[in-house]
Amino acid sequence: MLLLKILVGLAILFLLLCRVRLGIRVDIAEIVSADVAVGFLRFRVVPAKGGAKIIAKPKKEKKKKKPKDLTKAVKKIPIPTVEDLKSAYHIFRGPMRKILLRIGRGIRIHPLSLSATLPGQEDPAAAAENYGRVCAAMWTVMPLLEELIDIPKPSLHVGVDYDLEHVYIRGHVGVSIRVGTLLSMGFGALIPSARWFIKFYRAHKNDKPRQEKAAETEVPKSAA
Repeated sequence: MLLLKILVGLAILFLLLCRVRLGIRVDIAEIVSADVAVGFLRFRVVPAKGGAKIIAKPKKEKKKKKPKDLTKAVKKIPIPTVEDLKSAYHIFRGPMRKILLRIGRGIRIHPLSLSATLPGQEDPAAAAENYGRVCAAMWTVMPLLEELIDIPKPSLHVGVDYDLEHVYIRGHVGVSIRVGTLLSMGFGALIPSARWFIKFYRAHKNDKPRQEKAAETEVPKSAA
């Protein structure tokens, strides 16, 4: 009887945990800030508090073997090609659409208020083409997202300024998801992820590391 009560208590705790929302909100202005939310608790992560102290401390760091090993390991990882990304899209499209149709309302994007101004000082023609591509992508993706995910009152604006040199973005973006929804998406994407990883590994298992490729390309230049 005691074991049954313990199991019932654990089940209730698990159900309550699945109802908890995890979220992040990013405010893009002169200074970019980000807050992480766990239920009713909120934490400021960017800009981090005490950043100057953390930067001032590391003076006695002579043994830096691990970062070098990590960089070597990263260089050995092949970069996904366009074909790899296309195959990932085709593999994940069906399963993820089914998952989002079933539990997508557990994901909420609020607020979603973004204003982006594309630069056109260097190449006005390219800026106009980029503007058309961004608008086409936005109006293709947004209706699908609004159908699958809870996005109350989205506000998106894209423009071109032919006097700008860099992209100018301002706005607020907040994304939250229930723990239960996150677990369901993780289990649902497990098999497609394994399929894509096996396909990606078989296609690139004989590839040489990136640093060796760079060395091979530099040898003819020096010889010439």
